[in-house]
Amino acid sequence: MAPWVFIAPAVAFATLPGLVDAGLEGRQTVYAGVITAVTPGAGIMVAPFARALAARHRIATGALGLAAVALGMLIAAFAAAQAQPVVALIASVVLGAGYGLCVAYGLTEVAALAPAHRLARLTSYFWTLAYLGFLAPYVFTLCTGVLSPPALLIGAAVLAVSTLLVIAYRGTRQASAH
Repeated sequence: MAPWVFIAPAVAFATLPGLVDAGLEGRQTVYAGVITAVTPGAGIMVAPFARALAARHRIATGALGLAAVALGMLIAAFAAAQAQPVVALIASVVLGAGYGLCVAYGLTEVAALAPAHRLARLTSYFWTLAYLGFLAPYVFTLCTGVLSPPALLIGAAVLAVSTLLVIAYRGTRQASAH
């Protein structure tokens, strides 16, 4: 789960603007700035909801976060295929919400699993793995020689859903063990 925390916003503000800004003629930098503000803003906006959901059902926060990331990647794929800046902006909101839910889930899980004397260490491991998500634009660029940007974004959505399935399976196994 941890890499998805920053894969979602990194794709939204480092990759997506360049895929859809051809028709913006001189406003590309402003557009990229708006996406860079909107993405984490959406993550902040879902934080209270994420905390409340995590208090009731920890796995649901992660599942909803990954579902939002997958949906955001699919919307981004459509935006890239059609070169639609407005649709890309919508994708960045959804990806930002996914980021907010994923970070809430990850930190809640670490706090629940870590003994008090290991909480700082395990939290640092979580953040280290989360920051690996910022490699996504680089990996995306490397793969564009083989696959189209929409195909890569669809592939990212499939990987997010795969991670969601693992989280959900783990949650059902934990629930049945209690």
